[in-house]
Amino acid sequence: MTRPRLLVAFAAILVAFGLWLLLRGEPVPGPGRTTAAPSVAELPEPASARTIESAPPTPIEREAAPTQPGPAGAAKAQPGTNGLSGVVKEINGGALADILVELVDGDDAALLATTTDTNGRFAFERELPEATALVTRPAPAGLPRIRHPLARKPATVGPGGAGNFTIHVWRPPTSTISGSVVDDNGAAVAGAVVSTDRPYVPMGRSSWKVLDGPEPRMSFEATTDADGHFELPFMLRGQHLLRAESGPRNGTVKVDANEGGVVIRLGTHLGGAVVLSGQLTDRVSGAPIAGARVWAQRVHETEGGASRIGVGQATTDTQGRYEIAGLEPGSYLLGSMPDGYAQETARCECDAGQHVVDMTLLPARSVRVLVRTPDGKPIKGVSVLVRDGAGATVQVPGHFDMLGNEVRTDADGVAVLRRLPAAPLTVLAVRGDLIPAGRLELDLRGDAPSEVVIELAKPAGRLTRNHYFLLLGPDGKPAEIEGTVVASAYDGDQLLSRVEGRRRGDKFVFGNDEHDDFRDPTIAVGAIAGAVRVEIEAHGYQTVTLTLEPDANSPTRVTLQR
Repeated sequence: MTRPRLLVAFAAILVAFGLWLLLRGEPVPGPGRTTAAPSVAELPEPASARTIESAPPTPIEREAAPTQPGPAGAAKAQPGTNGLSGVVKEINGGALADILVELVDGDDAALLATTTDTNGRFAFERELPEATALVTRPAPAGLPRIRHPLARKPATVGPGGAGNFTIHVWRPPTSTISGSVVDDNGAAVAGAVVSTDRPYVPMGRSSWKVLDGPEPRMSFEATTDADGHFELPFMLRGQHLLRAESGPRNGTVKVDANEGGVVIRLGTHLGGAVVLSGQLTDRVSGAPIAGARVWAQRVHETEGGASRIGVGQATTDTQGRYEIAGLEPGSYLLGSMPDGYAQETARCECDAGQHVVDMTLLPARSVRVLVRTPDGKPIKGVSVLVRDGAGATVQVPGHFDMLGNEVRTDADGVAVLRRLPAAPLTVLAVRGDLIPAGRLELDLRGDAPSEVVIELAKPAGRLTRNHYFLLLGPDGKPAEIEGTVVASAYDGDQLLSRVEGRRRGDKFVFGNDEHDDFRDPTIAVGAIAGAVRVEIEAHGYQTVTLTLEPDANSPTRVTLQR
């Protein structure tokens, strides 16, 4: 090899070696510069050499707590450092001050500690490599010491410049309501169940590791002891409506959180001025239904719809009677679905006083629906819906017995419909909003079938567009529709789509799944690229037949004639 080539090769080797040292983060040797091994004093102390007490944190390093946003000398994690900062809040509440926050290692031994400021914030100037979790130790006695994993989030800058890592720490509420349950004579009632209308439900409970103190738990109810005493811990702030039940008797009272010495007298209702009562009976036999749970939901109407919040429940006695008391005036929805019966609901607009709401329930039936193609093959994933005689959707239990509008077929093309009312019903098998649905009229009164088959044909052509029709009356205004509208699209004699529409309150809904709604009566069909024939049938009007051209404007205004 010639000398110039040797010099080039040697220079390349030096460049490669320098790049390798730079990637390792070590200094590059140069003229007058050497690398030296670190001294023993510069090496980090091994974690095993530390002996740190876990509580109270006197032997450990303690960080100064930040007092206000950006104070001089406050201990806070600056952006770009390896510090940790966060906030301690009460579930559904505000920030918590004077809460001890510790950085701990894998053995839950404290490494660093600080205390939250008046805004509930805490900060550590640095994060130790051996730190594996945070621990909160609330100052009030009897509250748990909880371990929280270090859940890091992207770098952010908070008030005062703190926060390149933010960790939100939660703890259960601190309020406790205690008292006793008595009868008419003031004697203690043992075994009474006391519940609240605002229970505390832990958030992220599965990730909590309680090191000391009682474990946070859901506080729905408590049972009185032999002296009639009860205690409800971990209560949310604000007012609670307490209800005590002992056999067929109950009583209610409204109290504030953290209140002690509460007395609930059976038969007395001090929580509100509304009392709902009534009787549940079998609609077929007329017999009372005993042991049925009756629930009440408060209905709040808003511009976006209605919200429903459970406010009370009761169990019927041997005569099928129930009573729910201690409610505020307003709108309520009552319902019941005991074993062997379909769900029944009733609406009550209640002012102060006693309101009697009786309900008659239909026996429940179960039906297996087999959805098949014309050649007998099962179809998976088909939505099976049920509608009553008025066209309203009947809710059916699905997964985990949760009520819903549909049940989907399994791999065998089977959908099991449970808790259906013993009445004439329409069962629909739906593959899409615009594809013709399979339909079966089913009467579950008397000797009803336990298994039915619905044949669902595949559409002949591929639907390439949806077309809408605005339905007008003879006067040119939106038609007044009572009942059902059916729009069908045909390619020659082949049915392409069939869609139903109907009025629901102040909306007009259409589609097999009723996913679309409009203010004015509107219906749609699925069409192919070419011209198709459309038939529109509306209750109380003549059937309209028209040709839908490929370039027709949507929506098309259609005038119905009586």
